[in-house]
Amino acid sequence: MKKNYEKKYTTEELKEKLTPEQFEVTQNEGTEAPFKNEYWNNTEKGLYVDIVSGEPLFTSMQKFESSCGWPSFDATINQENMIYKEDNKLSRTRTEVRTKRSDIHLGHIFNDGPTETGMRFCMNSAALRFIPFEDLEKEGYSDYIYLFIWKWKIIFDFWKQTYFFNLRVKFLKFNLKFLLFFYINFYIKKIQSTVLT
Repeated sequence: MKKNYEKKYTTEELKEKLTPEQFEVTQNEGTEAPFKNEYWNNTEKGLYVDIVSGEPLFTSMQKFESSCGWPSFDATINQENMIYKEDNKLSRTRTEVRTKRSDIHLGHIFNDGPTETGMRFCMNSAALRFIPFEDLEKEGYSDYIYLFIWKWKIIFDFWKQTYFFNLRVKFLKFNLKFLLFFYINFYIKKIQSTVLT
């Protein structure tokens, strides 16, 4: 069954659906305490979705340790699902991140990320819901399993835990030694033939 991320909630419905902190963060652009929120140090594999609409926003593979005390990501699943707004509430200008469909406040984005994207999505845990990888199908997110399966790191992590990993390593080492031996002999014979002529 396809999920509906377009559903709109009244203020009263949101107060019933969300905790007071979730409501404050998502509806009033609040900020939760660093290092004392649910996902800042979560390393489990899974999907991070919009706490209101349930729309997938980030994967655990986009998450990294930023030491800021909030969950940080280097990219989103779909850039078109985000809205970026200038935020001048503090002494320095920041860029607020909101969701397009549910229009909730997620956090801010900075251009000091450590990966090739250069981005750091500094999000509030209170604006997110985490769904473990093993629960994706049960929770109705089976369409997003491919995001994990076709990433080389996940495949490698699975591969290296099996007997076949060591077997393949031995096989590769043998082939490399064979190729090295072959090319050394080839060039020795080539050099010898050049000298003789």
